[in-house]
Amino acid sequence: MITYDSRTGQFRGSDGRFVKRGVILQRLNEIQNNTQTQIEKISKQLVNRQISLSIWQERMIGIIKEGNIQTIAFGAGGRRKLTKAHYGKMGANLKSEWSRINNFVDEIKKGNLTPEQIINRAKLYSQSVATQFYGGEMLTKGLDGFKYAKRWLDSGARHCSQCPSYSTNGLWRPLSEVILPGHRCDCRGRCRCGISYKK
Repeated sequence: MITYDSRTGQFRGSDGRFVKRGVILQRLNEIQNNTQTQIEKISKQLVNRQISLSIWQERMIGIIKEGNIQTIAFGAGGRRKLTKAHYGKMGANLKSEWSRINNFVDEIKKGNLTPEQIINRAKLYSQSVATQFYGGEMLTKGLDGFKYAKRWLDSGARHCSQCPSYSTNGLWRPLSEVILPGHRCDCRGRCRCGISYKK
């Protein structure tokens, strides 16, 4: 079992030791992959005419909402750490996702997309899950007294055109000045940039 330590801003395992960041990100990937798998399943049911478009849309909304709740709570340090600010951030993100899904549904109705395009495009919605994790994490860090963050590039990743400009180049910056991984970039949920915090 992993629990969040508000004093240090880190997660601890059942043995009381700090959990490595890589383990936390692996758990995040598991949630995101599970969300994508569920989306792919219902999208295949849609293109195979096993479910209607309205049922598909309803299920898409449910899957994305649950994935967002799981990751923002994980980033926040657990559901007990969620505040009105966390729910407000998640709500704003979901509102944007619902708008995009409505546009997606309109294109499907018009017959503008092939079955393969529908499935591949639908799977992209799982990327919002990862961005919620980083948003929840920063909100909690701020509430716990962390004032600074630094962001860096993963040396082994292929970056989009925006990410290099978001690196703080090893310098600590006020939280409000740091762009979170997956935000305002083409990588979205695939972003491999790193971020750390200090008080």
